Amino acid sequence: MITRALRHAAVPLALAALATGGLATLPAPAGADVAEPQVGGSGWTTDDRCTLSGAQPATWVPWTDNGVPVTQGFNGTTTVTNPDQASDKYTVTTSGSATVQAAPLTGGTGTITFSANVAMNRVRAQAASACAPDVSASAEASGKVTLTQPTWVTVAGSGDGPLDPDGWSGGATAYLTGVDRTLELDLGKRGSGSVTTLMPPGQLDVYLAARVGGGTGVGAQSYTASLSVRLQPAGAGSAPSGKGQAMVVFGARDCATGQVNAALTKKAKKKAAKVVFRVNGAKAATFKRKKVKPRAVVLPAASASPVTASAAIKLANGKKATVTRSYLPCS
Repeated sequence: MITRALRHAAVPLALAALATGGLATLPAPAGADVAEPQVGGSGWTTDDRCTLSGAQPATWVPWTDNGVPVTQGFNGTTTVTNPDQASDKYTVTTSGSATVQAAPLTGGTGTITFSANVAMNRVRAQAASACAPDVSASAEASGKVTLTQPTWVTVAGSGDGPLDPDGWSGGATAYLTGVDRTLELDLGKRGSGSVTTLMPPGQLDVYLAARVGGGTGVGAQSYTASLSVRLQPAGAGSAPSGKGQAMVVFGARDCATGQVNAALTKKAKKKAAKVVFRVNGAKAATFKRKKVKPRAVVLPAASASPVTASAAIKLANGKKATVTRSYLPCS
């Protein structure tokens, strides 16, 4: 288990390949692509002056990338007593739960979602006390994913909980460690945000958590959070859109050159009088009349830039159609 204190993240062949959508998909055995997966939480109480009795809860279960959410909760009650005066005591409760869900993460691509709630309560038996229990509750999920290629990692989330003058605090964190870099997102009261970086191939350690604790007062406090980790290969393309998809196919982006592979189909030859390709709004290639036939089309693009490739199709009957697909940067 990772433990970490929260911190203040040939044309026929070409056409056949393009028709699959460009990026290959491989069979994904459920649960085979996450190592050391754990989800759960713990509550803890300490006091340098007084004695503790009762439960300090800590429960963990494994999770897997089969698309089924896994939830684990915890709760416990601890009594903090002044050794010199038995009537001087606190009753402390901590509780929470965490849920993690992930579709098969074959090759280190896909999305992990995490949601959690944590709560704590301090009840003092009398108006004044020599005891000063420090209390915290944390709900967490962790695991290790192997990235087989350069991968864009985006962490996004939101959280809500205490951040009060008497020292109560709550927060959520996502802390991801790759081969040579880290990505971290920290959230506080009514916090939200996202961070993205390009991770190299290799092991990616994922740690997600929500926490509430601290303070000197009595009463209850809680924190809720939701986090997501999205893993996308460098150069990955979105789902294409537009009514001209039967005539123009946008395939994979070649990250060695940055270019986008496209193709005109047999239906384009039958129906289209003119096709204009654009990359990020700039005209990249034009085909008219007899040149509109089944063929591969290579669209140049800068490797480090995101790309939106589009095709404007003028049909023989005078109507128009379009196709658009966007791609992540390659570097």
